[in-house]
This record gives sequence, structure tokens and C-alpha cells, in this order.
Amino acid sequence: MNVRNIVIGGSDLQFVNILSQNIKNLHPDVEIHSTNDAYDMYILTGEKKPLILISELIFPQWDWDGYLILKLIKKDKRFSDISVFLILDKRENRYEYILQDEDIDKVFFKTDGLDVMLREIEKII
Repeated sequence: MNVRNIVIGGSDLQFVNILSQNIKNLHPDVEIHSTNDAYDMYILTGEKKPLILISELIFPQWDWDGYLILKLIKKDKRFSDISVFLILDKRENRYEYILQDEDIDKVFFKTDGLDVMLREIEKII
């Protein structure tokens, strides 16, 4: 049986956990892998080859951020078919260029709400 995976990462662990649980409630057969380390998210993506990679922009360690990870994934031919979603906080002031980026499949703001995110995830699962 082919395992379906989703990788979720970000600094807001409460948000990551709530999103993970909501996806798991809708799709118990999907494996959710979450982390608050951007580099770890990159490694998990290589190991799990998820259907969807969901990332916040901000991570506790600023060596890598969610945008960099998503760009690296989309440029790697092994992972170019992975849908990448970026979650932004409207308080972050550096997102204008991200909204223009065609490599990012979907950009959400936390204020959009979980229902909006879950509907987009549902389209892929």
C-alpha cells in the first residue's frame, strides 16, 4: 500500500498541531510529520516524499526559513510534483514578493482560517 504523507513545519507549534489534527481527523490514513525546524522539514521531505508540504514562513532558528525550503523543494526535480503551501502572518512585512512567486502553489494567511486551508488540502488528497 502506498502511504500518503504530509509534512508540516513552523514556529507556532500550537497552530501546527491543530492543523495536523484536523487533517488527521478528515483523513486517518494520511501520515502527518511535523517539525519546528526548517532544516528538519527539508530532510523529512526527502525521506517521506509527501503529497503536500505546508510551511510557515518563520522558524525558531533563522538559518533557514519556510520560503527557502519551499523554493529548494520546487527546484529539485525529485520533488517538483509536491504541492507546497506557505502560511503567513499578516504582521510579517516581507511577504509581498512571495505572493508573486509562481513556485508556491498556495499562500495562506493565518487569518484565512483552518477551513480555507483544509479545503485546499482536500483538493490534493
